[in-house]
Amino acid sequence: MTLEESRERLLRATEITPEMLGEHFRAVVATVPGNHSVEQTSPEDFIVSTDGKSDGRFNTGNVMLLLGSQEAEERRPTIANWESMIRSSLLHTEIPFERSGLLPVLRSKAWIAEVDRLLAHAGTPLVTRPFVGALVSVLSQDLPDRTANVKPEALRTAGLSAAEAFAIADANLAEKGRAVEILDVAPFRALGLDGTYEVSLMQVQGLWEELAAKHGRLAVAAPMRDAVVFAPADDRRLVEELRKLAKHFFAQGAYPLTDEIFLYENGRWSVLHERLVQ
Repeated sequence: MTLEESRERLLRATEITPEMLGEHFRAVVATVPGNHSVEQTSPEDFIVSTDGKSDGRFNTGNVMLLLGSQEAEERRPTIANWESMIRSSLLHTEIPFERSGLLPVLRSKAWIAEVDRLLAHAGTPLVTRPFVGALVSVLSQDLPDRTANVKPEALRTAGLSAAEAFAIADANLAEKGRAVEILDVAPFRALGLDGTYEVSLMQVQGLWEELAAKHGRLAVAAPMRDAVVFAPADDRRLVEELRKLAKHFFAQGAYPLTDEIFLYENGRWSVLHERLVQ
């Protein structure tokens, strides 16, 4: 069974079983480059080894309960997050640390929580800082074929504090953001970059200061990693359309983040709750 077939099976199933998740887990592992083997120690527990060395223990129990409580379309972002976490866990080993590759990547709080629950590691191996709403900045390294999470021990070896590393990452992101395009996707505008770091550009203060100077208070949607769409926050009709767009792409996107709408005003980010729209 291919990964796509397994995914469709999970989306359409009336009941999620450990066997279905086990098959899907193996299908995801098979897409990760490297010599991986999977040992199933219980209906919900798996150990993955690479070249004979253990990469970690994975448990499917929590994701089984979560998927079982969701309707078919609600399952799509859960499955996508789970797949992403499995791949990230198997790809982050033995990565040379390069300051020039550091980036602050925006992830969702739900993604971080699932990393901790589903991968069954002793603590979340992430270096983070809060951003706004459901979004958290994760210290990462930009590699030619993927984005890897930076572990705390890598910073200790490099002699950097988390604050120092994030300062370097912020500067790298600002430099990368020089290539951003402002796209006209009437009636909205959107950021265009490389399909991976668009949402992370919300952290580039200078970019948003320029946009606010042109367009005033901004309502911003960031439903998936490559989609940042914005409109004037004072246009109530457009803000409501933006909410609909955010909910749609959050449910359908391959790399979902949040269906929240954010407000950029006076150099600060906040969540734009429906009752705050004037």
